[in-house]
Formats: sequence, structure tokens, C-alpha cells
Amino acid sequence: MPAGAITHSSSRTFSADWTSPPSGISLIADCNVTGLIMQRFVHEKNIEHFRKRLAETTNPDERKVLLKLLKDEEAQEVRAGDDEDKDNQGS
Repeated sequence: MPAGAITHSSSRTFSADWTSPPSGISLIADCNVTGLIMQRFVHEKNIEHFRKRLAETTNPDERKVLLKLLKDEEAQEVRAGDDEDKDNQGS
């Protein structure tokens, strides 16, 4: 194994000074997928949190803010679905 090499759990060896990924590995695609997964997770947790808070509070001002936040978060979900529909129609 070369000096400065790193062994990955898949038994591939990576040089610590490489400038492009080994063939067959797309680090950018992995990061994009991970980012999308995290965005979706946060989106779903926000909706869950706002709904829970709405069920717990009776303060009219707090409810107004929570309703707006929930509405805005749910609208983001609709826009994401609309973008996917447009992409599918263009194909």
C-alpha cells in the first residue's frame, strides 16, 4: 500500500492526494443524493413539529405564526412535486 493511502471499508485503496475519484465512484452524485435526503428529512420534521405545536398551544398569536410556518413548509412540498411533474412532461 502506498504511503498516505487510505483503505475504505469496501477494500478500495485511495491515495490521500488524489484529485479525481477512482472510476465508478461519483462523489458529487452521492453528495447530491445525501443532500436531497437531508432536505426531505428536515422538511418532514418541520411539518411534524408545527402540527404538534399547533395541537398543544391555545395562544392565538402563536397559532397564527405556526399556521403560517406550516402553510409555507407544505407549499414547498407542493412546489417540489410540481417541478418533478414538469420534468416528466418534458421528456
